[in-house]
Amino acid sequence: MADALVSVVMEQLSLMFAQEVQQEVRLVVGVKNEVKKLTSNFQAIQAVLADAEERQLKDGSIQRWIDQLKGVSYDMDDVLDEWGTAIAKSQMKVNEHPRKTARKVCSMIFSCLCFREVGLRRDIAHKIKELNERIDGIVIEKDRFHFKSSEVGIKQLEYQKTTSVIDATETKGREKDKDRVMNMLLSQSSQGPALRTISLVGMGGIGKTTLAQLVYNDHKVATHFKKRIWVCVSDPFDEIRIAKAILEAFKVSASDAIELQTLDARHTMVVFGNYNTYSSFPATIHKFKKLRSLIVDGRPSSMNAALPNLIANLSCLRTLRLSGCGIEEVPSNIGKLIHLRHVDLSENEIRELPEEMCELYNMLTLDVSFCQKLERLPDNIGRLVKLRHLKVFIYRHDSWFVKMRGFEGLSSLRELDEFHVSGSGEVSNIEDLRNLNHLQGSLTISWLGDVKDPNEVKRAEFKRKKHLTRLDLWFDSRTDRRIIRDVEVLEALEPNPNVDSLAIGCYQGIIRVFPSWINKIKVVRLFKWGKIENLPPLGKLQSLEKLTVEEMECIKKVGHEFLGMKVDDDDDCNIRNGEMAPSPSPSNTIIAFPKLKSLTFIDMKNWEEWEGRGGNEDKTNIFNSIIMPSLRYLELVGCPKLKAVPDYVLQSTTFRRLHADNCESLRIPRNTSHHIVISMAPNNMGKGNPSEEKMWEDYLGKLPSLEKLRVYGMGCVGRMGREFLGLGVDSDISNGEMTSSSSFPKLESLSFWYMGEWKEWEGGEKGNEDKTNISISTKIMPSLHYLKIVYCLELKALLDYVLQSTTLEQLTIKFSPIIGAQFKAGGKGWPNTSHTPTITFEELNYRSAI
Repeated sequence: MADALVSVVMEQLSLMFAQEVQQEVRLVVGVKNEVKKLTSNFQAIQAVLADAEERQLKDGSIQRWIDQLKGVSYDMDDVLDEWGTAIAKSQMKVNEHPRKTARKVCSMIFSCLCFREVGLRRDIAHKIKELNERIDGIVIEKDRFHFKSSEVGIKQLEYQKTTSVIDATETKGREKDKDRVMNMLLSQSSQGPALRTISLVGMGGIGKTTLAQLVYNDHKVATHFKKRIWVCVSDPFDEIRIAKAILEAFKVSASDAIELQTLDARHTMVVFGNYNTYSSFPATIHKFKKLRSLIVDGRPSSMNAALPNLIANLSCLRTLRLSGCGIEEVPSNIGKLIHLRHVDLSENEIRELPEEMCELYNMLTLDVSFCQKLERLPDNIGRLVKLRHLKVFIYRHDSWFVKMRGFEGLSSLRELDEFHVSGSGEVSNIEDLRNLNHLQGSLTISWLGDVKDPNEVKRAEFKRKKHLTRLDLWFDSRTDRRIIRDVEVLEALEPNPNVDSLAIGCYQGIIRVFPSWINKIKVVRLFKWGKIENLPPLGKLQSLEKLTVEEMECIKKVGHEFLGMKVDDDDDCNIRNGEMAPSPSPSNTIIAFPKLKSLTFIDMKNWEEWEGRGGNEDKTNIFNSIIMPSLRYLELVGCPKLKAVPDYVLQSTTFRRLHADNCESLRIPRNTSHHIVISMAPNNMGKGNPSEEKMWEDYLGKLPSLEKLRVYGMGCVGRMGREFLGLGVDSDISNGEMTSSSSFPKLESLSFWYMGEWKEWEGGEKGNEDKTNISISTKIMPSLHYLKIVYCLELKALLDYVLQSTTLEQLTIKFSPIIGAQFKAGGKGWPNTSHTPTITFEELNYRSAI
């Protein structure tokens, strides 16, 4: 800890000299030598810190010496912050002045050391001299300890930490001691003061920890106390760490804020339990004048009354976290906290931030995300030249817009989750992002529909932002657009090739040919293209691996244009580069979606046809092409009118999983091959009488390579029988046995979730064999390993021929009380499942037993 502090101070001191050279800033006469002396002293101390840190654990006087060093280091850090802030303010004045008076202003400012008042530079000089006197004493005392000088880093001493775990059967001879301690713990006597602490005292190695473990794990103790906590207290004794461990065990539900720090505290965390108003806020918090970190947790209802007083008294704060504290307004005096580096005001009721925050030149992180009422950021936010992380994200709604001006000065920014565009010449110009070339990770740009001049997008120079990997583009608009420029704006963006993930929302243009830069994108998400009736030629994207299409209300048909192919009625046609080729040839074969692995469609309410569906004839006439040769996963969610999936998807040799949810009209062809995992939600959900409602048609059981099946939320299924197994009336059954076929031959995992009306599984009770014409020797699910039933409240029985399978390894029954009671030990279903290696039950009261 001390080594880190000293390193920071030395770095700041070297920066002080650099500023003197680069910005022609002269230190006060004599102070330059003081700074050099200070640097030399810190270097001498740093050389012996490794030995000092190690020896402080055994020598209290050394620990006090290190504490003194920390105090000087903290104070020096504060002074250097004042220096840096003053320099930044002066430099900002120069930068903001008109060029014609720049020379005059520079002369005036630098002549007074870039400060508004000469008194400020003298004050800093006095503080540096005072700190040097203090560090002189620390250096002299250093020699008394005869520390070893070392270049090696500080050795981290590790102490053995104990836990509450113990094997009581291996412990002998502690019965009487254990009984004595337990009698004290469990005593209910009302006489005398309440017992708060029991100390186990003795020399090391005699079994104090073992005795504590035995008492802690005793059943009587566990049932007597509502909460038990085991915290290891080792050498060195750290009361803050111990308090934190206790709070974490209580899941920070303490009824009071715990304050263990002295008035010289540097960091504190105020934990709220029952605090709902400022009147309950710890009054002593204002006494911590040197506090550097304040984290308020527990979400008090409001901190509005507390803030002005807090800010006025805690002038040394570096970190301020007030997330979810009901703050409506940030006091303007926050601008006086010049040391602030990290500010978290997320999840509050703030509408705007005061301009005074732009005086916090040391700010590194500003978080105002999820402030649902936020309307604007400070106009001069560009003054925060050191700012690296700015978070403003809010769950989207149609009217959400935050005014963002002056971003061109934030050249150090590494993280910006969202930027709002307001149009040419207005408050939030996309061109303001030009200098933000260090941005990393993901960036969302909203209201691109209001860009009036695509050249502004070019001037933002996204190609120079080499560390961005994802762009989310919203082309929505706050005005009624007469001219749609979405195509030109998309072309002008042209990000760096390192961007491999792209989302495009609310797009109004028609894409016939993608901009060349999109061809390198690996992940694409398209959503809410309200007026678009045909999908763009996504099949031409050579690098695309994952595609998601959402909420395309006007799309009724997905055809060959989606593949990037033109198809005509001539059976002899071929396709080359998306256009008609004169004659067939192996060289003319094209590949649509060559690298696509995952394809998802969500909330396509009016989508009815996916061209290329199964049957004897491929209606697209695409016979000289390869489509999605790498596809592994298809997800269909909320596509109620879609009837079929193309053969080129289901019959692909790489295809592994189909997930369909709320796709009432969807049918899967029986000739589906290869290893497929299917998760299906109900067909005709909510229709019919639950007692008569059945599962799907008889194709599932006939899928030859189906390995995993998940049935979810079929609330109207009351009975399940032959059709689920793929055994229709025409099944080849003789004398109650299937002669040459089996049902679900490769199924390994089967689960049913939220089947509220499901009562009967034919074959699940004795005597049902005659009803189903299925004998126990029939090959039904011969490879099943896992069976899971969750929230099937009315289900009365499971299949005997499944439960008696020798391959079944795990049976899980959760929140299904009727069958849960049957298959517990001693229940009537237990004989059929006792051979299963793992059986898990979970009841509605959330108590578990295995």
